[in-house]
Amino acid sequence: MLCRPTYPLASAETQLRRLGDLALFLGDVKFAQSIYDTVRKDYQHDKAMRHLAGINEALAFCAALLSDTPTRDAEPMAEVAVSLYNRQRMSAWATRAVLLTAEAYVARGFYREIPALLLRVVSDVRSNGRGGTLSYDWADQSFARTVRVRAHVPQESDLRSAAMLEMAGYAYMRTTPIMVRKHALHLILAGQRYNKAGQVRQRRVDSHIQGHVAHTYHPANIGGRRAQRDRAHHCYITAARVYDQRGWGLAEEHINFTLARQSFHLGRSAQALLYFVRLLNANSRQSVTQQTAYIREMVFIYKVR
Repeated sequence: MLCRPTYPLASAETQLRRLGDLALFLGDVKFAQSIYDTVRKDYQHDKAMRHLAGINEALAFCAALLSDTPTRDAEPMAEVAVSLYNRQRMSAWATRAVLLTAEAYVARGFYREIPALLLRVVSDVRSNGRGGTLSYDWADQSFARTVRVRAHVPQESDLRSAAMLEMAGYAYMRTTPIMVRKHALHLILAGQRYNKAGQVRQRRVDSHIQGHVAHTYHPANIGGRRAQRDRAHHCYITAARVYDQRGWGLAEEHINFTLARQSFHLGRSAQALLYFVRLLNANSRQSVTQQTAYIREMVFIYKVR
Protein backbone atom coordinates (compact mmCIF):
# COMPACT_ATOMS: atom_id res chain seq x y z
CA MET A 1 0.00 0.00 0.00
CA LEU A 2 1.43 3.36 -1.04
CA CYS A 3 1.76 6.04 1.61
CA ARG A 4 0.37 9.44 0.87
CA PRO A 5 3.05 12.16 0.71
CA THR A 6 3.08 14.37 3.78
CA TYR A 7 4.54 17.85 4.10
CA PRO A 8 5.61 19.02 7.57
CA LEU A 9 4.97 22.61 8.56
CA ALA A 10 8.63 23.49 8.03
CA SER A 11 8.79 21.98 4.53
CA ALA A 12 9.35 24.24 1.54
CA GLU A 13 6.06 23.17 -0.06
CA THR A 14 3.99 24.05 3.02
CA GLN A 15 5.74 27.38 3.48
CA LEU A 16 5.19 28.31 -0.17
CA ARG A 17 1.54 27.29 0.04
CA ARG A 18 1.07 29.48 3.12
CA LEU A 19 2.85 32.35 1.36
CA GLY A 20 0.44 32.03 -1.54
CA ASP A 21 -2.54 31.99 0.82
CA LEU A 22 -1.25 35.10 2.60
CA ALA A 23 -0.74 36.92 -0.70
CA LEU A 24 -4.27 36.02 -1.76
CA PHE A 25 -5.65 37.19 1.57
CA LEU A 26 -3.85 40.53 1.15
CA GLY A 27 -5.25 40.94 -2.38
CA ASP A 28 -2.13 40.25 -4.44
CA VAL A 29 -3.84 37.65 -6.61
CA LYS A 30 -1.23 37.61 -9.37
CA PHE A 31 1.63 36.91 -6.96
CA ALA A 32 -0.45 34.23 -5.22
CA GLN A 33 -1.14 32.60 -8.57
CA SER A 34 2.58 32.40 -9.39
CA ILE A 35 3.35 30.84 -6.00
CA TYR A 36 0.53 28.30 -6.36
CA ASP A 37 1.78 27.33 -9.80
CA THR A 38 5.25 26.66 -8.40
CA VAL A 39 3.91 24.46 -5.60
CA ARG A 40 1.59 22.63 -8.01
CA LYS A 41 4.58 21.25 -9.90
CA ASP A 42 6.03 19.80 -6.69
CA TYR A 43 2.74 18.17 -5.69
CA GLN A 44 2.36 16.76 -9.17
CA HIS A 45 5.87 15.29 -9.10
CA ASP A 46 5.23 13.71 -5.67
CA LYS A 47 1.78 12.43 -6.75
CA ALA A 48 0.23 14.11 -3.70
CA MET A 49 -3.30 14.00 -5.06
CA ARG A 50 -5.11 15.70 -2.18
CA HIS A 51 -2.63 18.54 -2.10
CA LEU A 52 -2.74 18.75 -5.89
CA ALA A 53 -6.53 19.03 -5.80
CA GLY A 54 -6.32 21.86 -3.28
CA ILE A 55 -3.73 23.79 -5.26
CA ASN A 56 -5.77 23.46 -8.45
CA GLU A 57 -8.77 24.78 -6.53
CA ALA A 58 -6.74 27.83 -5.48
CA LEU A 59 -5.42 28.32 -9.03
CA ALA A 60 -8.97 28.16 -10.43
CA PHE A 61 -10.06 30.84 -7.97
CA CYS A 62 -7.14 33.09 -8.92
CA ALA A 63 -7.73 32.59 -12.64
CA ALA A 64 -11.43 33.41 -12.21
CA LEU A 65 -10.47 36.70 -10.54
CA LEU A 66 -7.83 37.66 -13.11
CA SER A 67 -8.81 36.22 -16.48
CA ASP A 68 -11.24 37.72 -18.98
CA THR A 69 -11.77 34.24 -20.47
CA PRO A 70 -12.65 32.10 -17.43
CA THR A 71 -13.92 29.13 -19.43
CA ARG A 72 -10.45 28.79 -20.96
CA ASP A 73 -8.32 29.61 -17.90
CA ALA A 74 -10.25 28.92 -14.70
CA GLU A 75 -12.70 26.16 -15.59
CA PRO A 76 -10.10 23.52 -16.59
CA MET A 77 -8.36 23.91 -13.23
CA ALA A 78 -11.66 23.68 -11.37
CA GLU A 79 -12.45 20.55 -13.36
CA VAL A 80 -9.12 18.98 -12.37
CA ALA A 81 -9.74 19.87 -8.71
CA VAL A 82 -13.23 18.34 -8.77
CA SER A 83 -11.96 15.20 -10.48
CA LEU A 84 -9.11 14.72 -7.99
CA TYR A 85 -11.37 15.35 -4.99
CA ASN A 86 -13.92 12.86 -6.28
CA ARG A 87 -11.22 10.22 -6.81
CA GLN A 88 -10.29 10.69 -3.16
CA ARG A 89 -13.98 10.46 -2.15
CA MET A 90 -13.98 14.05 -0.94
CA SER A 91 -17.23 15.24 -2.45
CA ALA A 92 -17.65 18.09 0.04
CA TRP A 93 -14.30 19.54 -1.04
CA ALA A 94 -15.28 19.16 -4.69
CA THR A 95 -18.42 21.16 -3.97
CA ARG A 96 -16.35 23.80 -2.19
CA ALA A 97 -14.04 24.13 -5.19
CA VAL A 98 -16.97 24.74 -7.51
CA LEU A 99 -18.71 27.21 -5.20
CA LEU A 100 -15.51 29.16 -4.58
CA THR A 101 -14.87 29.57 -8.30
CA ALA A 102 -18.52 30.44 -8.87
CA GLU A 103 -18.26 33.22 -6.29
CA ALA A 104 -15.33 34.64 -8.21
CA TYR A 105 -17.44 34.51 -11.39
CA VAL A 106 -20.19 36.43 -9.60
CA ALA A 107 -17.69 39.08 -8.52
CA ARG A 108 -16.60 39.47 -12.16
CA GLY A 109 -20.15 39.36 -13.55
CA PHE A 110 -19.59 36.13 -15.53
CA TYR A 111 -23.10 34.79 -14.91
CA ARG A 112 -23.34 32.92 -18.20
CA GLU A 113 -20.38 30.72 -17.25
CA ILE A 114 -21.73 29.79 -13.79
CA PRO A 115 -24.20 27.01 -14.78
CA ALA A 116 -21.57 24.94 -16.61
CA LEU A 117 -19.34 25.16 -13.55
CA LEU A 118 -22.05 24.22 -11.07
CA LEU A 119 -23.15 21.23 -13.13
CA ARG A 120 -19.73 19.65 -12.67
CA VAL A 121 -20.85 18.39 -9.25
CA VAL A 122 -24.33 17.32 -10.33
CA SER A 123 -23.94 13.59 -9.94
CA ASP A 124 -26.96 12.34 -11.88
CA VAL A 125 -30.36 13.25 -13.22
CA ARG A 126 -32.50 10.14 -12.92
CA SER A 127 -32.56 6.46 -13.68
CA ASN A 128 -34.13 5.23 -16.87
CA GLY A 129 -35.80 2.38 -15.00
CA ARG A 130 -33.70 -0.34 -16.64
CA GLY A 131 -30.56 -0.03 -14.56
CA GLY A 132 -29.04 2.42 -17.02
CA THR A 133 -28.82 6.19 -17.13
CA LEU A 134 -30.44 9.11 -18.82
CA SER A 135 -28.71 12.25 -20.03
CA TYR A 136 -29.71 15.80 -20.78
CA ASP A 137 -28.20 17.67 -23.71
CA TRP A 138 -28.05 21.38 -23.03
CA ALA A 139 -28.27 23.50 -26.18
CA ASP A 140 -26.47 26.56 -24.85
CA GLN A 141 -23.04 27.03 -26.47
CA SER A 142 -21.53 28.06 -23.14
CA PHE A 143 -21.81 24.45 -22.01
CA ALA A 144 -22.94 22.33 -24.95
CA ARG A 145 -22.15 19.02 -23.34
CA THR A 146 -24.02 15.99 -22.11
CA VAL A 147 -24.50 15.51 -18.40
CA ARG A 148 -24.13 11.76 -18.04
CA VAL A 149 -25.15 10.34 -14.74
CA ARG A 150 -25.23 7.39 -12.40
CA ALA A 151 -28.41 6.06 -10.89
CA HIS A 152 -29.13 5.21 -7.25
CA VAL A 153 -26.92 7.78 -5.51
CA PRO A 154 -27.00 8.69 -1.81
CA GLN A 155 -29.39 11.28 -0.46
CA GLU A 156 -26.65 13.84 0.24
CA SER A 157 -25.65 13.66 -3.42
CA ASP A 158 -29.24 14.41 -4.41
CA LEU A 159 -29.32 17.43 -2.11
CA ARG A 160 -26.04 18.76 -3.47
CA SER A 161 -27.15 18.24 -7.05
CA ALA A 162 -30.50 19.91 -6.38
CA ALA A 163 -28.82 22.96 -4.85
CA MET A 164 -26.41 23.24 -7.78
CA LEU A 165 -29.24 23.00 -10.33
CA GLU A 166 -31.25 25.62 -8.46
CA MET A 167 -28.32 28.04 -8.33
CA ALA A 168 -27.66 27.44 -12.03
CA GLY A 169 -31.28 28.32 -12.73
CA TYR A 170 -31.02 31.61 -10.85
CA ALA A 171 -27.74 32.42 -12.61
CA TYR A 172 -29.61 32.43 -15.94
CA MET A 173 -31.75 35.28 -14.62
CA ARG A 174 -28.63 37.44 -14.29
CA THR A 175 -27.32 36.91 -17.83
CA THR A 176 -27.69 39.42 -20.63
CA PRO A 177 -30.11 38.75 -22.19
CA ILE A 178 -32.02 36.86 -19.51
CA MET A 179 -32.49 33.16 -20.32
CA VAL A 180 -35.95 32.61 -18.88
CA ARG A 181 -36.63 29.15 -20.29
CA LYS A 182 -33.28 27.77 -19.12
CA HIS A 183 -34.00 29.33 -15.73
CA ALA A 184 -37.32 27.48 -15.49
CA LEU A 185 -35.92 24.20 -16.83
CA HIS A 186 -33.14 24.09 -14.25
CA LEU A 187 -35.60 24.84 -11.46
CA ILE A 188 -37.75 21.93 -12.62
CA LEU A 189 -34.71 19.63 -12.55
CA ALA A 190 -33.78 20.99 -9.11
CA GLY A 191 -37.31 20.33 -7.88
CA GLN A 192 -37.09 16.73 -9.08
CA ARG A 193 -33.84 16.23 -7.19
CA TYR A 194 -35.20 17.82 -4.02
CA ASN A 195 -38.17 15.46 -4.31
CA LYS A 196 -35.84 12.51 -4.66
CA ALA A 197 -33.85 13.60 -1.61
CA GLY A 198 -37.06 13.99 0.40
CA GLN A 199 -38.40 10.55 -0.34
CA VAL A 200 -38.05 7.79 2.23
CA ARG A 201 -38.10 4.09 1.56
CA GLN A 202 -41.33 2.68 2.77
CA ARG A 203 -42.87 -0.78 2.81
CA ARG A 204 -45.52 -1.09 0.14
CA VAL A 205 -49.05 -1.51 1.41
CA ASP A 206 -51.87 -3.55 -0.04
CA SER A 207 -54.74 -1.58 -1.47
CA HIS A 208 -58.06 -2.15 -3.20
CA ILE A 209 -57.51 1.01 -5.25
CA GLN A 210 -56.26 0.33 -8.74
CA GLY A 211 -52.69 1.40 -9.54
CA HIS A 212 -50.19 3.04 -7.19
CA VAL A 213 -52.38 5.74 -5.66
CA ALA A 214 -52.65 4.23 -2.20
CA HIS A 215 -48.90 3.72 -1.90
CA THR A 216 -48.14 7.24 -3.14
CA TYR A 217 -50.48 8.84 -0.63
CA HIS A 218 -49.98 6.44 2.25
CA PRO A 219 -49.57 8.44 5.52
CA ALA A 220 -46.19 6.82 6.16
CA ASN A 221 -44.92 8.34 2.91
CA ILE A 222 -46.39 11.79 3.48
CA GLY A 223 -44.02 12.72 6.31
CA GLY A 224 -40.76 12.31 4.44
CA ARG A 225 -38.31 15.16 4.80
CA ARG A 226 -40.36 18.30 4.86
CA ALA A 227 -37.49 20.71 4.24
CA GLN A 228 -36.63 19.08 0.91
CA ARG A 229 -40.29 18.88 -0.09
CA ASP A 230 -40.77 22.57 0.71
CA ARG A 231 -37.76 23.47 -1.43
CA ALA A 232 -38.99 21.29 -4.29
CA HIS A 233 -42.39 22.96 -4.08
CA HIS A 234 -40.76 26.40 -4.19
CA CYS A 235 -38.76 25.47 -7.32
CA TYR A 236 -41.85 24.21 -9.14
CA ILE A 237 -43.94 27.23 -8.13
CA THR A 238 -41.24 29.57 -9.45
CA ALA A 239 -40.95 27.64 -12.72
CA ALA A 240 -44.74 27.56 -13.09
CA ARG A 241 -44.77 31.36 -13.46
CA VAL A 242 -42.64 31.00 -16.59
CA TYR A 243 -44.60 28.17 -18.20
CA ASP A 244 -48.08 29.48 -17.32
CA GLN A 245 -50.20 30.59 -20.30
CA ARG A 246 -47.40 29.97 -22.80
CA GLY A 247 -49.22 27.26 -24.72
CA TRP A 248 -46.76 24.56 -23.62
CA GLY A 249 -49.47 22.10 -22.61
CA LEU A 250 -47.35 19.08 -21.69
CA ALA A 251 -44.98 21.16 -19.59
CA GLU A 252 -47.86 22.81 -17.74
CA GLU A 253 -49.49 19.44 -17.09
CA HIS A 254 -46.27 18.00 -15.68
CA ILE A 255 -45.88 21.01 -13.36
CA ASN A 256 -49.51 20.95 -12.21
CA PHE A 257 -49.43 17.21 -11.56
CA THR A 258 -46.20 17.50 -9.55
CA LEU A 259 -47.49 20.49 -7.59
CA ALA A 260 -50.70 18.58 -6.81
CA ARG A 261 -48.76 15.71 -5.28
CA GLN A 262 -46.33 18.00 -3.49
CA SER A 263 -49.17 20.05 -2.02
CA PHE A 264 -50.82 16.92 -0.65
CA HIS A 265 -47.55 15.68 0.85
CA LEU A 266 -47.19 19.06 2.56
CA GLY A 267 -50.68 18.80 4.04
CA ARG A 268 -52.32 21.25 1.63
CA SER A 269 -55.14 19.08 0.31
CA ALA A 270 -57.33 21.94 -0.90
CA GLN A 271 -54.48 23.34 -2.97
CA ALA A 272 -53.72 19.88 -4.35
CA LEU A 273 -57.31 19.55 -5.58
CA LEU A 274 -57.07 22.90 -7.37
CA TYR A 275 -53.98 21.71 -9.27
CA PHE A 276 -55.80 18.52 -10.26
CA VAL A 277 -58.75 20.59 -11.53
CA ARG A 278 -56.32 22.42 -13.85
CA LEU A 279 -55.28 19.06 -15.30
CA LEU A 280 -58.84 18.16 -16.26
CA ASN A 281 -59.60 20.41 -19.20
CA ALA A 282 -60.77 19.98 -22.78
CA ASN A 283 -57.41 21.10 -24.23
CA SER A 284 -55.39 18.39 -22.50
CA ARG A 285 -53.03 16.40 -24.73
CA GLN A 286 -52.91 13.46 -22.37
CA SER A 287 -54.43 10.11 -23.24
CA VAL A 288 -57.70 8.88 -21.79
CA THR A 289 -55.77 6.47 -19.59
CA GLN A 290 -53.65 9.27 -18.14
CA GLN A 291 -56.62 11.53 -17.51
CA THR A 292 -58.38 8.63 -15.79
CA ALA A 293 -55.35 8.30 -13.53
CA TYR A 294 -55.59 12.02 -12.71
CA ILE A 295 -59.27 11.63 -11.77
CA ARG A 296 -58.51 8.57 -9.64
CA GLU A 297 -55.86 10.41 -7.66
CA MET A 298 -58.04 13.49 -7.31
CA VAL A 299 -60.92 11.40 -5.93
CA PHE A 300 -58.56 9.65 -3.52
CA ILE A 301 -57.29 12.98 -2.16
CA TYR A 302 -60.84 14.27 -1.82
CA LYS A 303 -61.79 11.22 0.26
CA VAL A 304 -58.83 11.37 2.65
CA ARG A 305 -58.57 15.16 3.10
